[in-house]
Amino acid sequence: MNNFFKDLREALSKTPVWWYMSRRDLVGRYRRTTLGPWWITIGTGIGIGAMGTVWGLFFGMNLQEFFPYLGAGYVLWMFISSVVTESPMIFIEIAPMLRSIKIPILIYIFTSVMRHAYTLFHNFFIVVLIFGVFKIYPKMETLLFIPGLILLFISAYFASLILAFFGARFRDVSHIINSFMTFIFLLTPIMWRPEILSGKKAFLVYLNPFSYYLAILRDPLLGRVPAMTYYYGVFAMIGIMILAAVYIYRRVAHRIVFWV
Repeated sequence: MNNFFKDLREALSKTPVWWYMSRRDLVGRYRRTTLGPWWITIGTGIGIGAMGTVWGLFFGMNLQEFFPYLGAGYVLWMFISSVVTESPMIFIEIAPMLRSIKIPILIYIFTSVMRHAYTLFHNFFIVVLIFGVFKIYPKMETLLFIPGLILLFISAYFASLILAFFGARFRDVSHIINSFMTFIFLLTPIMWRPEILSGKKAFLVYLNPFSYYLAILRDPLLGRVPAMTYYYGVFAMIGIMILAAVYIYRRVAHRIVFWV
């Protein structure tokens, strides 16, 4: 446990390093393009526009309410989905650096999460645009988005660390996760509201951990106070992930070089 927190403190002390690495990684992916990372935002905006129009018109939804709900949910889902699907490959993709540079491996986790955070901030422009078009203005409840975002980043960090170790040890993990993410997307209240489920079906929401994060982030943006149940669920998941991450780090961190 001491090694984990020692390495975590060292990684935090080198914030400029992983801040620069994450930005360089993102820019490198879009080098020599006209719009750079904004292409992600354009693609996300087109997806939201298509889904909102088709889903809203076909099912007779009120577009005034549906578009802001879908836009905020989908942008947040893009961040969550990217973290989950790409984390198993973190150590594999940087294998040469792991073998040649001696720095805390936790820095690479910070780099990955920060790169996804950059993309989230780019895509958030779409949410602002949609809210402006449909006249959704900030309220006092909107301030709850800030602690929700902090909890999301903390969760993303520890989830990335756990998935990175599993992905390095078991190469099938990445493919398994990618295969199931579309199914999980449909089970997550992004294009539909939890209120439409009744009876035993309502447990689909509470059994889906992604629903909790969407609730504590999207509800404040829409001017609503999230139910405390969702906060309890998020705190419980963070606690479990921290314990799991510390345990796994103590057991296998020194073996990671041999796995990649």
